[in-house]
Amino acid sequence: MLCSCRVVFSGKVFGERSSGLYSGALSAKAQRQCRRVHHLYKLQDLLCQSKRYPFYQRGAGAVNKSIGIILGLIPYSESSQILKVFNAEKAQISVIAKGWRKKQEPLLRFGEYEFNLFEPKEEGLYILKEAGLLQDFSQYPSTSTWAAAEAGAELLSKILISASEAGEYYALLHNYLSYLQKLENNAILIFWRLFLRVFKLMGINPELNKCSICGSDDGPAAFSGASETICKSCFSQVINRDYYVALSLEERNILSLLPEIGKHLDSIIPDAEAVNKLNAFFLAYYSAQQKQTLKLKSLSVLSQFYH
Repeated sequence: MLCSCRVVFSGKVFGERSSGLYSGALSAKAQRQCRRVHHLYKLQDLLCQSKRYPFYQRGAGAVNKSIGIILGLIPYSESSQILKVFNAEKAQISVIAKGWRKKQEPLLRFGEYEFNLFEPKEEGLYILKEAGLLQDFSQYPSTSTWAAAEAGAELLSKILISASEAGEYYALLHNYLSYLQKLENNAILIFWRLFLRVFKLMGINPELNKCSICGSDDGPAAFSGASETICKSCFSQVINRDYYVALSLEERNILSLLPEIGKHLDSIIPDAEAVNKLNAFFLAYYSAQQKQTLKLKSLSVLSQFYH
């Protein structure tokens, strides 16, 4: 049964809708608007009655189940908050949690939840219906490890990720946070490994041991402003050395071992200089490949633990 409603156009009431009919003196433009309104209400009523859409509610979309990690919690009112969620279906979504700030068990940043969400209208916010905690990624053995978790989350939040690739990035983030919970020191090495794996998913994986000039696999002795690595032999013949940043033996070793750095966490302890250089390398490489500057505030915090 169709409900009655007032038809408003340009702030004026033109007529009333009852059983699909409109009354009142309407201009041609207003009549077209009324027909569109009538069509929408008719579709809405059909959805409410359909067995194919058991979760449809007027004013909200279908209920969608999703597993995701909360990367941000933003206060919205005294009782509500906006959630920045990373999930396997769409990568990053925004969710409004009405009344959740007053609940006894608050939502956790870096918590992995199973969400029941009302899908948004067009590009609006998802609406949280229910949330069940699956895994708590908010606790770490040390402050430096927590800073590495922040840096990894910020990195993934800055990348444009398509829905078709969201699952791979979600697995990467999940495994990264899980790995950090077992690690007390040298977390920046795992962050650099994450950076390298992100590059691989983006299709811009750097060949760290390959010289960009001669093509040899002698390992990097220096890198350019665009993070192109060159070998020791080519670096010794370069005229304009100011264009390159020379790497120490320790820094070269870190880059060479980075794909399997988890096996060498006890034997490698980067100093402040190595941290600054390798941070610059990864940020410069991203900027050169994507043609845009990448700034990570949390990476600056993480770097302070190595000074």
